[in-house]
Amino acid sequence: MKRKFFPVLLAFIVLLGALSVGASAVTSAGTEAALVNGFAKGGEYKLTKSLTITHGLVVPEGKTVSLDLNGKTLDRGLAVCVDGGSVITVMPGAKFTLRDTSGTNDGIITGGAALNGGGICNYGDTTIEAGTIYNNKATDNTYGCGGGIYNGYTVSSDAKLTIKGGVIYHNRARNGGGVYNATGCEVTVLEGSYIKSIGNIKKTITDNVKITENSASGYGGGIFNSGDFYISGSPTVTGNTGGTVNDDIHSSYEKNITLSGKLTCSGKISLSGEGSNPTAVAKYNTYNTGSPTELFKASKQGDALILGSNGEIIIKNTIETTVQVLNGGKVTKLEKHLTVESAWNSAKNHASSGSAVEVVLGSDYDKDARLIVPNNCSFTLDLNGHYINRARNGSQTDDGEVIYVGDGATFTVRDSNPDSMGYDGIFGGVITGGASENGAGGVHVRPNATFNMYGGTIYRCTTDEHGGAILLKDGAKLNMKDCCVYFCQTIDSTDESHGGGIAAKCTCTINLENVTFQDCYSEDGGGAIYLSDYDSSGYINCLIKNCLFTGNIAEDNGGAVYIFLNGNRSSFKTVDCIYRNNKAGSQCSGGAIYVNGTSEGAKHKVLIENCEIKNNRASWHGGGVFVGRGAVVLMDCTITDNYSGRSGAVYVFEEVTVSFAGKMIVKDNSASYNGANLCLDDTNSTEKHTYFESAGLCEGSEIRFYVGDRGGVPVARHITQYQTKYFIPEHGTMEFIPEKTLDTPVMTASLFGKGSVIILGSFAAAAAALAGIIIYKKKKGGAPADENNG
Repeated sequence: MKRKFFPVLLAFIVLLGALSVGASAVTSAGTEAALVNGFAKGGEYKLTKSLTITHGLVVPEGKTVSLDLNGKTLDRGLAVCVDGGSVITVMPGAKFTLRDTSGTNDGIITGGAALNGGGICNYGDTTIEAGTIYNNKATDNTYGCGGGIYNGYTVSSDAKLTIKGGVIYHNRARNGGGVYNATGCEVTVLEGSYIKSIGNIKKTITDNVKITENSASGYGGGIFNSGDFYISGSPTVTGNTGGTVNDDIHSSYEKNITLSGKLTCSGKISLSGEGSNPTAVAKYNTYNTGSPTELFKASKQGDALILGSNGEIIIKNTIETTVQVLNGGKVTKLEKHLTVESAWNSAKNHASSGSAVEVVLGSDYDKDARLIVPNNCSFTLDLNGHYINRARNGSQTDDGEVIYVGDGATFTVRDSNPDSMGYDGIFGGVITGGASENGAGGVHVRPNATFNMYGGTIYRCTTDEHGGAILLKDGAKLNMKDCCVYFCQTIDSTDESHGGGIAAKCTCTINLENVTFQDCYSEDGGGAIYLSDYDSSGYINCLIKNCLFTGNIAEDNGGAVYIFLNGNRSSFKTVDCIYRNNKAGSQCSGGAIYVNGTSEGAKHKVLIENCEIKNNRASWHGGGVFVGRGAVVLMDCTITDNYSGRSGAVYVFEEVTVSFAGKMIVKDNSASYNGANLCLDDTNSTEKHTYFESAGLCEGSEIRFYVGDRGGVPVARHITQYQTKYFIPEHGTMEFIPEKTLDTPVMTASLFGKGSVIILGSFAAAAAALAGIIIYKKKKGGAPADENNG
């Protein structure tokens, strides 16, 4: 017996060891610290009591975590949306599984309030087996997505979300109140099962997904899909509400949901989509028979669901487009057309006969054919929340613009339905899809024509010439207000191509107010705007007011705006604007704004007033602003946190005088070489000076400056002795050299036209001493000395 006992005992011990190695241990977690540490390490965890946590839980890259809610509540406790406010974040390359072995979905994730993904923000691979995601939110501004779950794209990973069970209930966001599936990502909803422990007994539970009573202020009350979406089984996706229509599932442009198996639903799923007659459900006839209306319904009143020839469900949404013929501002004729093309052709005929016309879109336009506004006519287009899509898909061709505005014509775009979903998730009417080889990508404005745009967005238009969105020809006028130029580009050129958004190389007049230029790109100068009268004997007058420039890139100078003005009648004013996160390319200058003129000494006028210039970058000079030649006034601006690969957030080049007025802040910028803030060209020439001067600085100003090797040479003038405290040299010492005495008040010359003299400052005393500033370098002993004298 002894001989048999030890081998049996040894085999038993080996078996136990093997079992212990093969089985996954579930760790109990009853504190926030236990969860935080556990998620960081990976593994399986069971919640032993309800918790309110102060920090979100993160599954790091390369880790696998499962969490059993065990009928308990995990509460983030946030009332206001903040960055990182998700309850759980799954990083790229990580895996996460949510379970609830209570068997009744009593386990709850709640209280998340984030920019995207209030409950769960997934960039990895997440599976929901059971549990309830309840009362979370994402910001309901333009970009807040996925109140319950955000399934998001990153450069390194396409997120994958599988929902086998559980409840997603009473969450809210701008888009995708319950779930948001981003472009390039995948969501699968199917009927799943999980193991429930009842004492020592394990029972298989089949669970049907429920996504209900979620809300979006935009689209997709239940689900917003912009990626790949597969559905099967018996889910309940009903009772969700959207801001424009009450849609359970909204699919963005050219996206749809696809059946991956037989579908049976408890209640009808309401569908909405983008475009004219979009496909809503693919492979319907592959797995299901019968009418689509047995399982689905159209969200918008007047839309209908029909079965297409390939077995897909199509949302039939064609609405009449109207043409109004006007005389003296009164409608004399009203026409209704089933297609945009028919309406446009009729409007062209009326306009060519001398009548003013207005086209009001009732549906979207998708066709690779430019729309032409005839010469010398008055033509208005109301996008009405719809889009005009040239559908070039980035393939450039001759005359590839979306709209061609003929010589002498007046063309006006407005948008009477700005809260509708226009195209690719953009709200309001959209002009898109142009790709030209010899003109504008979006709107080509011919000589002496006027283009007015009062609403809507020009999006994803390209050219290999000038003006990704808009190109102005000689004598043209451009007026824009309350609209957006987004992701337009000049690319793939064998020659120069300027102005990712707007380009003008001629006499023109431009007025922009409350316009956003975002993520535009130019292979050469001017990521958003390029202006040059160098090749013109005329002038450019440009006023930009209350506009936002963000994320624009130029491979040459001027990340946001490039200005090259020659004519003495030319002027450029940017007032109350924000320039953030723009970039000038390799060995190029002016991260936000680049100003230059002819070598003969331009007499143009440039005013930059009450602007915030922040977080812009230039690989060479002028991380915020580069100034070369001409008269430039900076007034009431804040210029901080910009970066230059060489010198200066504001870099002042040859033959330039920069005037400062109002409350000016130029500090806290950085540079790889020297002179991080205001930097003057470091030439020692006594003939070609760069200067700065005061044109009425106010209390609270702080201008830090660097002047290179110009020791003993004047760098500033017309500064009162009192105002010298606003200027802080970054090296050397500053000496005050009297010039003259001036009676109050102090005024500038009229830079911007007769009768526009600006009072920029006054002094309490009856007279003020004006002076220049000379910078001396310090000797080793600390005494100032003229560098030329050693």
